[in-house]
Amino acid sequence: MWLLRSWFFCAATLSRVISEMKSLPGFGFSPSNEQIIYYVEKKRLDPDNFSVHMIQEIDIYSYEPWDLPGMQVSQEQMLYIFSEPYYKYNNSKRAHRRTSEGYWKSTGEGSKVNQIGRKRILSFYHHGSKTAWVMHEFYLVKKKDSHYKKDFVLCLIKKKRDNKHGAFNN
Repeated sequence: MWLLRSWFFCAATLSRVISEMKSLPGFGFSPSNEQIIYYVEKKRLDPDNFSVHMIQEIDIYSYEPWDLPGMQVSQEQMLYIFSEPYYKYNNSKRAHRRTSEGYWKSTGEGSKVNQIGRKRILSFYHHGSKTAWVMHEFYLVKKKDSHYKKDFVLCLIKKKRDNKHGAFNN
């Protein structure tokens, strides 16, 4: 019984420490591209039980980038999000990335991260005009696999800085 109480105390303390560390200056969450692909794979294998404390699960296409939950409190103007992609057609690989006021447009072919994952960079267009918002979308190459329960992508959304002044662009 003592061991069980001790475990619950440690788990609660660890959770509190992690949440307090998020607000500390100098604490950052910056996983490598390979780690991000690992997170995507684990999320697809067990979507209900796998979570990373610093990564929210949100339908990103229900929000404009500046309205995303957590973006307003982020010091770095950077947010990691798990999201289920929408596809234009049932058996299509073409993703539908439209929000109510704009859309995310791919800037190129993307790049290979490792054997199972890729990274695609997208820019946000608001009413047809390119903005300073950028999304790095990480996904697994193999879409259909009986082991995967759901399709997820991991998105890093950030606002580009103005190189001259260090301020964020609009």
